[in-house]
Amino acid sequence: MPRSRIQGVEIDLHAQPVSGLSLYASASYLSTKVEEFVGVNLFGLIEDFAGQTLP
Repeated sequence: MPRSRIQGVEIDLHAQPVSGLSLYASASYLSTKVEEFVGVNLFGLIEDFAGQTLP
């Protein structure tokens, strides 16, 4: 299991400026990073994945 760092934020907004009209908006941001992991890549070779982002 790779040691990783995952940080993020999410926001949801709701407004009803007039009766019968509702506005919704949302946004999210996610930052990921593998801190320590040595494994096998797609070509079958051993690779150090430290510093790469998670898919």
